[in-house]
Amino acid sequence: MLIIPIEGKLSLRNLPIATLLLIAINCFVFFVIQSGDTRKVIEARQYYFESGLAAIELPLYADHITSETGKKPEIETFKEPNRENLALLIDMERDSDFMNALYHDQIIVAGSPEYNTWANKRAKFEQLRDRSVTHSYGLVPAKAKPWMFVTMMFIHGGLWHLIGNMVFLWIVGCVLEMGLGRLLYLFCYILGGIFAAVVYFAVHHNSYVPGIGASGAISALMGALTVLYGFTRIRVFFTTGFYFDYFRMPAILLLPFWLGKELLTFYFGSAGGVAYMAHAGGLAGGAGLAAGLKQVMAPAKKAFFKETPKDPAPELIEKAMEKVSRLDFEGARPMLYKVLEMHPRHEEALSLLFNLEKQEPETKRFDEAARKYLSLLLSGQNDSDKIYRVYNEYAGLSGRSALPDQMYARLAAVFLEAGKIEDGKKILFYLIRQQPSLESLPALLLRLVNALKKQNMNEKAEKYRQILCKRYPQSQEARIAGSRHPEPS
Repeated sequence: MLIIPIEGKLSLRNLPIATLLLIAINCFVFFVIQSGDTRKVIEARQYYFESGLAAIELPLYADHITSETGKKPEIETFKEPNRENLALLIDMERDSDFMNALYHDQIIVAGSPEYNTWANKRAKFEQLRDRSVTHSYGLVPAKAKPWMFVTMMFIHGGLWHLIGNMVFLWIVGCVLEMGLGRLLYLFCYILGGIFAAVVYFAVHHNSYVPGIGASGAISALMGALTVLYGFTRIRVFFTTGFYFDYFRMPAILLLPFWLGKELLTFYFGSAGGVAYMAHAGGLAGGAGLAAGLKQVMAPAKKAFFKETPKDPAPELIEKAMEKVSRLDFEGARPMLYKVLEMHPRHEEALSLLFNLEKQEPETKRFDEAARKYLSLLLSGQNDSDKIYRVYNEYAGLSGRSALPDQMYARLAAVFLEAGKIEDGKKILFYLIRQQPSLESLPALLLRLVNALKKQNMNEKAEKYRQILCKRYPQSQEARIAGSRHPEPS
């Protein structure tokens, strides 16, 4: 069973630079720094068998298994590096009690005839094995060094180990980086990873197997995510292998689920080389870090982890359209007004309201709906045909001029620019009659002159040029028009 959160939206403005950097570092360590590890481990194991060290230690471990379980391993010879002997060697290295006894001279006693031979060969084997990055910088609890608590989280045991961890780092890391910011996010990753390593060390303190992988640090991010989102419902991906789905749930409920899964698997499942206690430690550490961060985080960062309120506009629009289809205009109108209170420039709501109010074109509501809708369309001026259609519908149904003068001026400019000269001219001369001192009139007259010239209507263009120069002789537009057509002396 797998349950992972799917939250956040990426864009070029909020690229997860820190997450990409962490992924790049992990990949660089694996593909470059660890590139010779497999060869070094193979060379060490070849020496283990060729030197006769296997013939000394493996029979002793086989006897230990027999005494512990009552079952003797069915191995004919311990000298060959075959599958059975390699498996027995791996089991021996993972058996903390046996390895601890071996290193403390309880298996091969100091002073015994074979002790010096064994000790020299064991030291040589470890020298060869420890050339690998995994054994030098992975966290070996029984021989831990301070730097290992950090370096372990950048080392991986194989390609699929790396890929699995990087996928989870990308999924969880992107969300947290967007919410926390890069520095706090990196702080959580490193400190959470160290806490996971400390828990792993405390539980496996006598182990000689190196603990490696970014999963402890990633678990810390997962724990932090659950606490930062708290009871906010987040989208979660769920799969059982053959079935998958998405659902929403309070983020904090993921923490006991993930913690319980790791602890149950550690105590009752098969370890299989997986550091379950590092995962559990990371989850707990990340949750603790996040609880502390929430006390000092800026309100803007806290707001990121709050659930975005659902916009009721789409549902209101849908209900309004349903009422309009049933000719229930009185029922639809309040819904559209409510949408426009929240989103004054909501084009669909303005369009619906215009079409609703045109059922009673004599009302002031129709004038106001037309004004708001045309104002929105004019602010974009992307679709002159739509502006033309809406205006003509309004003008034809209302039969009056109830729009603001500045809006009429903008309409005239759009129509003249779009080549609808007669409609633009009609509005222009309405304005000249009603508001002859309107500041935009000279510019509109010049637009009319230019529009007529484009259509080779030069006589009319000259007529309106003269009107421009006569009515507004001091305007810049008149000077432009005059310079193009100098008056005869």
